[in-house]
Amino acid sequence: MTMEISPQHHATVLGKGNINLKIIMNRTNTTIIFPDAGDPNIPPIKKGSVTISSSSIHNVYLARQLLLGSLPIVMMFDIPESLPVDETVISKLQEDNDVLISIKPKARQSSKSCIIKTQERNSAGLNKTQYYMTKGYYHVVSSQDCTWQDMSFCTWIARTSR
Repeated sequence: MTMEISPQHHATVLGKGNINLKIIMNRTNTTIIFPDAGDPNIPPIKKGSVTISSSSIHNVYLARQLLLGSLPIVMMFDIPESLPVDETVISKLQEDNDVLISIKPKARQSSKSCIIKTQERNSAGLNKTQYYMTKGYYHVVSSQDCTWQDMSFCTWIARTSR
């Protein structure tokens, strides 16, 4: 079976040192071959063709689903410019929810752009992170003010009632 995965997403799907690919192949007892996107002999239309093979069609489809779950997903939203951001807190949130968070100021606007990235299979972590950064919370507090007893619940943002 072949499936299309854009060459720009190959690194994300493969993982560091191809660890994601190795896990998927071991779990499904399949062989998965990614084309060399840098090979000038491969036509551009074929650079995204990933081949999955196995003696069991069920394993091939399971491998396909796991590859699809490894594709990147991104959420972007604005947060107020006045929101102070503590890097220690952001790092902990990233670690707990298996996401990457990037917060950058927007030119000539009174807001910052927040970008959260993860893999599709972790959409719950992405939504959880976005929820705690936007819903009913207004100020990121410093790490000494955080309630660390349940970081999975991420009570690192304080209400304005302070």
